[in-house]
Amino acid sequence: MSQSEKIHDEYRQASDKFDYFITGVTIAICGFLVQTYQPIKLSLWPLTSGTLELMAIIAFLLSIFFGLMKIEKGLEVKRVNYWHLKASEERDAMRQGAQGISAISIEGNYISPDQTASLFSFLDKKAKETRKDCDTYANHAGFCYSVRNCLFLAGISFQVVSKIIEAYV
Repeated sequence: MSQSEKIHDEYRQASDKFDYFITGVTIAICGFLVQTYQPIKLSLWPLTSGTLELMAIIAFLLSIFFGLMKIEKGLEVKRVNYWHLKASEERDAMRQGAQGISAISIEGNYISPDQTASLFSFLDKKAKETRKDCDTYANHAGFCYSVRNCLFLAGISFQVVSKIIEAYV
């Protein structure tokens, strides 16, 4: 394993742990807020501490949802990337093994040059399709990451402001 692969692997592991940590902390905060929430009459103007606490709970619940979606999309990226790499490696191995040979053996079965060309075309198409899927899932994961973090910060902000309003108003 090269130095860059080691660093990328460490980054990926740290990123996964961070996602699990933030989602877990959000679940704990949300659980505490729900447990201690005292329902009162809601008011949009003027804002009351109860309204802001409820907004914080809603923001944390949405943050949990997007955090779990981020984790799921990250797993999908890894799954689709595996299939992309598998198809690409098989295609490249076939390209290298089939040069100048009239028939090649795949798992003990000999196939003709026409079958080789057809299989090569299929693997090439599969590699391109899975690359697009991988990019799509990676974009979804990035979106979920951003939304989760914004909602987490909004939840904290609502909770802090609710405590300030409660103390000074």
